[in-house]
Order: sequence, then C-alpha cells, then structure tokens
Amino acid sequence: MTTRALRPWTDLVKLHPDVEGGALTEAVFAIDLGAIASGDPNVPVVNRDPEAFFRATYRVQVLHQSGSQVRSTSEAV
Repeated sequence: MTTRALRPWTDLVKLHPDVEGGALTEAVFAIDLGAIASGDPNVPVVNRDPEAFFRATYRVQVLHQSGSQVRSTSEAV
C-alpha cells in the first residue's frame, strides 16, 4: 500500500483578504442587539442592513463548500 502525505490546508484554500491580512477584530463576531434596536448609527452597516448582512454571511456557505471540496480531494488521495 502506498501512502502519500497530505498537503497543508493552506496550500488548498485561499483565505479571505481580511482574514489573511489580520484585519478582523473580535468585535466583528459580537453583535450588540441593543444598539441595533435603538438605531445607534455607530453600529456597522453590515449589522444594520439585512442585505449587507446576507452578503457578508453568505460566504460561510461558500466556505463550507470549499471545506467539502478539500475533504473530498484529501479522501481521494
């Protein structure tokens, strides 16, 4: 039986530019619902506008699909 080393995931997956550049902060992941409900203008648009929120979070589905592709590629090796 022949074995092959798996390639690192970083060779198979392209990170989103804000992740790769280290531009994310923990605040991105914590939504202040009180601020949204009160109409605070300091709340990022992505949390105030449903369409912007969908555009930003839709990438999660794409990431899931990429993970599935990586998994199927590594299983085929």
